[in-house]
Amino acid sequence: MRILVLGATGAIGACTLQALLAEGHEVIGASRRQPEQEVAASTAPWISMDVTQLPTTAQWEAMLEGVELVVNCVGIIAEKRRGDFEILHCTMLQALSAACTKRHCALIHLSALGSASTAPTAYWASKGRGEEWLAAQDIACTILRPSLVFSPQGASSKLFLGLATLPLVLLPGANVPVQPVSVDDLAALIVALVRMRLAGETWPSRIDVAGPRKMTLAQYISLLRQAMGAPPAWLGHLPFALAQPIARVSAWLRLPMLAPEPLTMLAASQDGRLCPDNSMMCQILGRSPRDPAGFATPSLRPAAIAGWAYPALTVIIAWLWLYTAYVSWFAWPHEQSHAWLSACAIPPGLHEFVLATASITDAALGTALLTGLVRARRWHGVLWPVQIGLVAGYTLLMTVFLPQFWAHPFGPLSKNLPLLLLFCVMWRLR
Repeated sequence: MRILVLGATGAIGACTLQALLAEGHEVIGASRRQPEQEVAASTAPWISMDVTQLPTTAQWEAMLEGVELVVNCVGIIAEKRRGDFEILHCTMLQALSAACTKRHCALIHLSALGSASTAPTAYWASKGRGEEWLAAQDIACTILRPSLVFSPQGASSKLFLGLATLPLVLLPGANVPVQPVSVDDLAALIVALVRMRLAGETWPSRIDVAGPRKMTLAQYISLLRQAMGAPPAWLGHLPFALAQPIARVSAWLRLPMLAPEPLTMLAASQDGRLCPDNSMMCQILGRSPRDPAGFATPSLRPAAIAGWAYPALTVIIAWLWLYTAYVSWFAWPHEQSHAWLSACAIPPGLHEFVLATASITDAALGTALLTGLVRARRWHGVLWPVQIGLVAGYTLLMTVFLPQFWAHPFGPLSKNLPLLLLFCVMWRLR
């Protein structure tokens, strides 16, 4: 079949695209951004498109020329702009489904368990309205409602893998029941549905997608930890009332998986809504889905650790620069600083200027590190070689003019060596 996969660079979309290619279908990938070079080389034609800019049925009809099936993996867990949920989960879907009807094109739509127009969060409610719209259309369509999906590239999976490597975790919703499913099984289900379509079999209108067994969120994270071979850890429950202020800070830091809306969904899921009957999925697959005990591997552990270590170290290093700026100008006696500057052959008339410049530079670096981390600026990675050059320059200057600091018991210069290596590691991680 000629198949269009929307959202093909996302965790689910990318896996689905590769599974359909492996089955021998003619697949077109579509997403806002181009895939990585090694992925693009192994795929069929690619369309760079912003689905929010295709609001009308006529625009979608032109896109669907010659397409027999659309797999819609488009979805967001957090809004960048107010109204994004409505545009992506409802308005776009309505125009797409109308175009599919006119083109006699089948549709597989990825929704989510817990979705309903009356749900307590904007994400679930918009997904629910999209499902209700599709259910009322005369179109060959099936709606897949996955539970918690594991993918090494997925945002939620990265979060859980990172938590699984920490020695101490206070987790909101630790006792929430979940039924995790592998992204490979979800992709295999879509491939099986395509086979049914080719055989002329009728699709179920909805399929709940979940793993083989129910467990608590804490047990799931423990399984991931054991599979990665991470050291033992202590995992405790953080009450939702205490987690809400943390979630608001996380939203300000643009960490969508820790924001208030996902936390509200987690609290609502205490009723077991993420643990459905997966018998229809098993019947279509012809087997049981993979057990979560085999999801992770030891090779995932370094990236999982880097996932939380990079932002944590960035914050600490930013604080170090900001604190150094404050101490240099406000806390440490200027007379002592002037004596060191004189030893470095700086003319007395430039002492205050050099000291002020150094303090401002330190403060600017700390601020830039925090800004780049919070706003995900592309120039953030450039800051690490800048810091390497600055610290190396300080170290070289003091080695030449103030070599006695190498013999200082608190190691003001010798401590720069591990810092330089750390900056290099952070640079290459970025």
